[in-house]
Amino acid sequence: MRASFSKEERLLAPIQETGSDGDPVYEYLRQIENKKNRHERVRQLYVAATRARQRLHLLGHVAVTAKGEPRADSRSMLFDLYPALTSAEAKEFATCAVNAPVDAIEQPVPLSYLRRLPAAWAPPAIPAPVEWRATDAPSVEIQDPSFEWVGDSLRFVGTVVHAFLQRMTGAGCRIPPPASLRRALAHAGVPLADLDWTAQLVREALERTQKSERGRWILQVHTQSRSEYSIAGVLDGRVVRGTVDRTFVDEDGVRWIIDFKTSAHEGGGLGEFLDDQQRRYRDQLERYARLLQPLGQPVRLGLYFPLLDAWREWRPAIVSSSSPSKPWA
Repeated sequence: MRASFSKEERLLAPIQETGSDGDPVYEYLRQIENKKNRHERVRQLYVAATRARQRLHLLGHVAVTAKGEPRADSRSMLFDLYPALTSAEAKEFATCAVNAPVDAIEQPVPLSYLRRLPAAWAPPAIPAPVEWRATDAPSVEIQDPSFEWVGDSLRFVGTVVHAFLQRMTGAGCRIPPPASLRRALAHAGVPLADLDWTAQLVREALERTQKSERGRWILQVHTQSRSEYSIAGVLDGRVVRGTVDRTFVDEDGVRWIIDFKTSAHEGGGLGEFLDDQQRRYRDQLERYARLLQPLGQPVRLGLYFPLLDAWREWRPAIVSSSSPSKPWA
């Protein structure tokens, strides 16, 4: 026999019937779907948070209940993180809710540090566009003089010291742990057999710089301070490019151009050694001075040796050139 049906029948419909009071089966399926969505949201939060290299800023928004307590939206990533907050961190949100109306329900938390601009405010005028002049002049990259007697591992030490000094600008910067130094050196190309002694050299350079009054002065925040600052311009009919380790304008209005040199020296004759280093790198820093001269400040040059906590400075003998009115920095 063939069975026949007068109407279509289903065990489960794709959506709940409109106007129904709810069904436990559908409620169960909805809970499963919500749980799956929450797990996916947590996965996305984990992926996003673990991709940060140096800093991670998490910004959240909470609402205020009738009791004046902050509450994160159950569909937000902050809701997933809230159970992991310390009591001090949770109070950060509660503090923002103090100024909210007592009878407010689900009102946005007022942000006291936001201010409305006055009605008469107008944005500043847009500066004139930079004039770009094409040139057929050959391009030259300013690089450190090459010395064959310096091994690859020592050159990599210099690279890593420069990288960490760039991050240590400002106050309160800590020296990375040995594991971080070893990873950075390995990434730079130092062989496994050389990681221990090169990591020790890097740590000594960073520690001596941090303890040195001169080193702290170089790394502190100054006017127009820049680290690993790429500059370019036209010198003697050639496009010249280079990277300044550290430059800033001090309280006397003098622009300093400073290079870090990780050269090591043992035994006597330190003064002669530093004089020789100054002669070797003089031309390189003098070119930097010529490129930055159009900025208008008097210029002084300096060599700082982190491993020795040694210093050499001098005034550049700037020669006028065909540089543009401003360097391309």
